[in-house]
Amino acid sequence: MIRLPFIPETGKGYELALAEALFKLGARPPVVRSVCHIGKKTAIRVYKTIHRRSPKQGMLPYDSFWILRSSVNTIHASIFLGLIHDLSPGCY
Repeated sequence: MIRLPFIPETGKGYELALAEALFKLGARPPVVRSVCHIGKKTAIRVYKTIHRRSPKQGMLPYDSFWILRSSVNTIHASIFLGLIHDLSPGCY
């Protein structure tokens, strides 16, 4: 389990710490942007800082064809969003 540093939930620091934790778990920038409410450039910059490379390209869960391509994608998204929900108190 990853423990986030204590930062007030309303601050930008909390959102960036949560984004960092999600990227370390394998999240992609568009997913982190929607969960943490940070900008596209900020998400990509944090991703590049952590992984030292550009983010992966490809279809994402909100793409209508993503679900049709494979049931594995749907299961992966459900597990990942469950982990996000468990790790981020008060985010929803």
